[in-house]
Amino acid sequence: MRVVQLVTCLKPSQDGISDYAIAIAQKLIDQYNTPTDFIVYERGSKIAREELQNIINDFSITKLPKQKANSLLPLLSESMTHLVVHYCFRDHYNNPIWMFKLLQFTRKIRQFKLIIILHEITTKYKKKGITLPALRHLYTAYRVFNLADLVVVNNAKNRDIVSQYSKTSVVSFPNFSTIGEPLGVPPLRERKPYLIILGTKASRPYLYKNFIQNVIYVCRLFKIEEIYDIGTPFDLPREKLEEIPITAMGVQPKEVVSKLLLDSRMAFLDYSRFPKGLGASTLFATYCSHGLVTILSTNNPCQADGLEINKHYLVSDDKDLKAPDLDQLQQIADNAHTWYQGHNLSKFTEFLGNYILN
Repeated sequence: MRVVQLVTCLKPSQDGISDYAIAIAQKLIDQYNTPTDFIVYERGSKIAREELQNIINDFSITKLPKQKANSLLPLLSESMTHLVVHYCFRDHYNNPIWMFKLLQFTRKIRQFKLIIILHEITTKYKKKGITLPALRHLYTAYRVFNLADLVVVNNAKNRDIVSQYSKTSVVSFPNFSTIGEPLGVPPLRERKPYLIILGTKASRPYLYKNFIQNVIYVCRLFKIEEIYDIGTPFDLPREKLEEIPITAMGVQPKEVVSKLLLDSRMAFLDYSRFPKGLGASTLFATYCSHGLVTILSTNNPCQADGLEINKHYLVSDDKDLKAPDLDQLQQIADNAHTWYQGHNLSKFTEFLGNYILN
């Protein structure tokens, strides 16, 4: 029995889907003795082999030579029983018709279970300021989903999108932390009044550009002593942050990031571009698993995923936002941590492992 994961790329600590896929592979081999082979399908994507050497030594890594119907079949081992496809097509013009043809061709010749893990799907796009439905993209996406035995989504919004036109079984699991899951979480009283801003080279500049006043307001309201910025370096807007100290950590090993998170009280997260999609955020999952209080840039209602404002997170532009005492903040952190435990990495791997074994 062997699992193949078809992934966009393999860049640990630089790409969320890479970290997600690697975490699953490690759990499957540890708990179910089921090895994984990785096949990278995104054009032009580089495989960070040096970084991967100490992480997934036991697993093979191959690159899909072409995005053609018959290109996957020669790469599959005879012992492969399950194909896990990480579906991530962000742009409406990136039509996944090649993915449909590749999976359709492969399923005709080989017998295996096909699991689609949906990370992102495009439903709309803008043209000359007008929002239009991404019909071509959605039509092809549904054709891909209908080939699968199971589709896994990361929030209720995507579950409803897939279920609307697909007959395939759909299961919703909010994302787990890709920075790790600490065994113990210290209370806020034992932490320092630090604020964490973690993200990519694209997401963090966007946050500072659009929400720097929100960050300043939060820091003053909660008496934050220092901001820790974690991710690919860029020119931080230090002068705009006025008197608030900020430390650029750059890209750090997960162990270093996890330790800093456990030493900090709060995190600031912008997920405004993904309404009703907070369950899909591995950053939010990371903050929940490490017991921080997450402050969102703007409200992102996700009641269908079990998340509520002022119960699991705070919102920086909430006109009623006040600085609650530490006990109230601790309750919010505890609520978020409890919510996370229902779909942590072990729970998800248990579900996936049972599905594979049965």
